[in-house]
Amino acid sequence: MDRDRYDNPLRQQCLSIPALCAEQADGVSRGFAASGLEEILPHTTRVILTGCGDSYFAANAAVPAFQKYAGAFGLSFEARRCIDVARFLTYPERGAENILVVGISASGSPARVSEALRRAAHYGCRTLALTNNGDSPAGQAAQYRLVVHTPAFPNASPGLRNYYASLFGLYILAAKLGECRGTVSPDGIRELTQAIASTAQAYEAVLPTLEEQAFMVAQAWKNIHTVEAVGDAAAYPTAAFVAAKFVEVSGLMSSVSDSEDWCHINFFNREPERIGTVVQARREAPHLSRIEETLRQASAVGRPLLLISNGADCAVPRGAQHIVLPAAPQGFAFVESMYDFLPGALLAAYDSALRGEPYFRGGRWSEPGVNTIQTSRIEIV
Repeated sequence: MDRDRYDNPLRQQCLSIPALCAEQADGVSRGFAASGLEEILPHTTRVILTGCGDSYFAANAAVPAFQKYAGAFGLSFEARRCIDVARFLTYPERGAENILVVGISASGSPARVSEALRRAAHYGCRTLALTNNGDSPAGQAAQYRLVVHTPAFPNASPGLRNYYASLFGLYILAAKLGECRGTVSPDGIRELTQAIASTAQAYEAVLPTLEEQAFMVAQAWKNIHTVEAVGDAAAYPTAAFVAAKFVEVSGLMSSVSDSEDWCHINFFNREPERIGTVVQARREAPHLSRIEETLRQASAVGRPLLLISNGADCAVPRGAQHIVLPAAPQGFAFVESMYDFLPGALLAAYDSALRGEPYFRGGRWSEPGVNTIQTSRIEIV
């Protein structure tokens, strides 16, 4: 079957990622130069990252970078759901001015992100919008703006390139914080950018193979009605992102879980032969024995099964598919989150095209009053 017959916008975005790297590095650099962040980063002791949907996954994927570059002097970093930051999080009565709340949104349009930023400022925190639109509601709600300047793309929805840009901006923010706090050498940002670029080159070399493998799995999975993605620790945000793409482009029921919860709960779902299961893993991680058990359990009950890993040393059951990814340079494992979603996203892209399913269901799903992402009432509590 000729896969070019099933070209689609999500596939086009996936294939554009390696070439985006250099332009995005320049865009983030320009954004920092105009942000004014250097006046507050030396005094920042706590960073709260938040966002909705893909932006929340990016927040989680960024925490390891903050720990690497600025995890000293008692600094703390956390990813929190946007509804928690906007309505439930309690800020301290003293020292709030040393807390930086980062609202992540490429468009800057979700109401909850603006609300989270406004509420944080109300309680004395510093606020930053990491966005591609500084004039957006989130950009205007924040005290500081880091505009990532992602280049325009003909078919940019769903926002896979925006996810990549958010991760790029967050990683550079982490390194910049470390530089301002004295835990990163002046060469730290250059070395990080080189690691991101070399990983992009490695993916560019193997992307045709990854695409062909994803297309073959999509054909084999034509009868599935559900997708479950499994990932632990740093692989969890990637698993969540892949599950989200299936919902957005194919409308399939999707879920995300870690390996322990999957083996406890999702393992018992009925009709296992119609539940496509994507397992994300990373080599030399302490969870590999549990991932191996997860694969064995999923195979034993007849799940269509795909392991995506950078050469993780675990047994792959007979009949399961295995897509092997390049590894990031030593010391930069977190950079893999910028690329390891590509096979899963390509699988979702081809699944949608093979089914002839419109993205985001179209029609009434986008009508005013039905979708309240942008129009939800903002309350500062």
